[in-house]
Amino acid sequence: MPSSQGLCMSSAPALAARSKQTQGHSFKNAPKAEEHRECAAAIIFSPKQTYDHIVATGVAKTTLPLSKQVTQGVLAGFYISFSFMLCMTVGGQITTIQRDYPGLYNFILGSVGFPLGLTVIMVVGADLFTSSCMYMMTAWIEGRVATYYVLKNWFLAWWCNLAGCLIMAQLVVWAQLFHGKESFPIFLANKKTSYPFGATVVKGIICNWLVNLAVWMANSARDVTGKAVGVYLPVSAFVTLGTEHVIANQFELSLAKMLGSGMSLKTIIGSNWVPATIGNIIGGAFFVGTLYAGVYGTLYERMWLRCLQAYVFLLPRSVRERIHATRNAVYEKLFGWIDWDYITTAPADVISETAGQDLNEDSPGPHDLRHHQQHQQLAKASGADAANGPLDRKTGASTTGGGANSQRGGGSVSRAATSGLRGSGPGRAISSLLAEAVRNPPLTPFERQRTEAALGSDVV
Repeated sequence: MPSSQGLCMSSAPALAARSKQTQGHSFKNAPKAEEHRECAAAIIFSPKQTYDHIVATGVAKTTLPLSKQVTQGVLAGFYISFSFMLCMTVGGQITTIQRDYPGLYNFILGSVGFPLGLTVIMVVGADLFTSSCMYMMTAWIEGRVATYYVLKNWFLAWWCNLAGCLIMAQLVVWAQLFHGKESFPIFLANKKTSYPFGATVVKGIICNWLVNLAVWMANSARDVTGKAVGVYLPVSAFVTLGTEHVIANQFELSLAKMLGSGMSLKTIIGSNWVPATIGNIIGGAFFVGTLYAGVYGTLYERMWLRCLQAYVFLLPRSVRERIHATRNAVYEKLFGWIDWDYITTAPADVISETAGQDLNEDSPGPHDLRHHQQHQQLAKASGADAANGPLDRKTGASTTGGGANSQRGGGSVSRAATSGLRGSGPGRAISSLLAEAVRNPPLTPFERQRTEAALGSDVV
């Protein structure tokens, strides 16, 4: 009976051969490039997929019961308060760096703390007002939600976020987290309310522009690490730049008032919350939601359809007919002097050489037989005129004096015979496409569908 050592030694070559065979088989059946792309798509969405996902999220927000919307809004206020609380805890205790190195201080303040809140919201879920500006606008542009639902969501999110911030501010006061360190929150509150109204609006635009870019990148990532990285860069940038986030300001200004800043409610609302809210709506709804609806959505198609509807609805038919006649007259005035027949019709001698060939081989169809017959007719006419002298490249007729009748007859035959060829030449095809694009731009499938349905609104 062979020993176990002998068995192992004897089986080693077989195992090596089997391993080599398995490796070769695995390499031969390696996934194709398309499968690799599918693996990558499981980790991150493409920009178009991310846009579709954001639209679907905006639609989903309108289907939630009121109790869930309120709960998610309050939770978002909690999480943003956590992040600003951490920012002020770190920033309020590095006064030396703040005084000597203000750039480094702003970088530390933006890098530490504030990305926490938005990362938590993107992972566990909550209804933040500033991100809803983008979600609801994209869904509204795509015709998936009505204006009522957009305004309702923004209203509920803003007030529920405020409720969460007020609750958290009171908890901070009771916990005495800023006991002996009240000066920094009060200093920051006075700074935020000291800017002019317009400056705060612009700061709010820049802030929510960056915030919604962070939300976009977090939506494109399919894992927690990707979401955290996507949130971190834009959010740390907007805090470092010193812009205005209305929900964060709800917590900070409320906390400063509770800590004894003596700031009036009128100053808080009029000098910060109102302009910051306006700027956040513009930054999220327009600079991210609307612009990317034009890139990946149907914004421009809908705008074109609305212009057509307004044109037909507002202008009487007689006015539209006069506009059409004026447009044609201007076109004839500008381009009527061009001899399109001479430009687009092949010379008769070239046609005679290619009479037996199909000039439209790339797109065979029923018209090929008709074109071939016309080529043959033209070749016969050219052959009859060849004895009278050389052919004129424009008219296809003889240029000698003795062939006057042939010149008239040949010219008419050439013109009539080549009139059917204008749709087959590449020059004529390009000219036709350009003319159609200028005179009568085609409707997209979306526009044709909406026009045929005669819908005045696309919302549900």
